[in-house]
Amino acid sequence: MHGRLFVLTDKKNAKTSDEARHFVYQYLCDHDFASPSRFHESPIDWFVIGGRWSGELTRLQMDRDKLAQFEVEFEKLYGWYINKDNDEKKRYAQAEPLFKKYFPDFKGIMPYWRDSYQIYGYEDDAQIVNEELFKILRTFINIDEDKEALLDSEGFVYLDKPNIELKKEEIVGKTWAVVIDFHY
Repeated sequence: MHGRLFVLTDKKNAKTSDEARHFVYQYLCDHDFASPSRFHESPIDWFVIGGRWSGELTRLQMDRDKLAQFEVEFEKLYGWYINKDNDEKKRYAQAEPLFKKYFPDFKGIMPYWRDSYQIYGYEDDAQIVNEELFKILRTFINIDEDKEALLDSEGFVYLDKPNIELKKEEIVGKTWAVVIDFHY
């Protein structure tokens, strides 16, 4: 099975998305995040930056109604399945014009049908946390809506300050969010 993990790390650890993705990948490797062996037991046997969730940080900040319309229309036209006749490249080519219809001003690589085995993911798989992303990430953590804090929890970890409450002012503009795809 695959799981998704949001990792936060301080901005001081990386100046660019590329540096943030490499830093988080190396940190997870150095701390035996996914290293089952004869002498160490880990339930996680593989991970990449982004992977099946490549583009997730971007999608989470996009207009949800337009995304839903895009997905419904794409399903009707092409279906979501992948096989030898319908690989990711073909799906990407089919989806791109339809995606542009709903998001004509979108810049960058469409956040669908990406190579899910790219070790360091794509540029938008690490983003500086802004107010909008902070609010969205909070929804993945089981805390009261009115609290101004994040806690490490299942599916979410802050590498630099684990297991402590963090105020919005300590996160927004000061941390990278990196999405991880892992297999267990």
